[in-house]
Amino acid sequence: MSELFSRVDTVFLIAEEFDRSIEWYGEKLGLTPGYRSRGAATFHAGSGTPLTLIDAAVLEEEHPIFNFYTPDIDAAHKHLTERGADPGPIRHYGDMATFDFRDIDGRLLNVCHY
Repeated sequence: MSELFSRVDTVFLIAEEFDRSIEWYGEKLGLTPGYRSRGAATFHAGSGTPLTLIDAAVLEEEHPIFNFYTPDIDAAHKHLTERGADPGPIRHYGDMATFDFRDIDGRLLNVCHY
């Protein structure tokens, strides 16, 4: 993909009816969540980019539509800052670090490292 980003890490869909959405993706597409928490369920279709359903009921703010994985969160943040992409602050959640930014059309995107 690039030296900065290794892959698209996951695609996010906001689910208004979280439990029913999980059932729908299971029944209609034959997908089983590989990971499930109170507000997220991740599905793998083969070895490609996973799909993560986000429970709309637990969202407190806008959520990105997908995220990039980077092997170096600080270098990625610096790169986007230097190029005027105006990334938000790096946030740390245990072993994971992440930050948001917007593309030219205003879509919220995310970069993660874990």
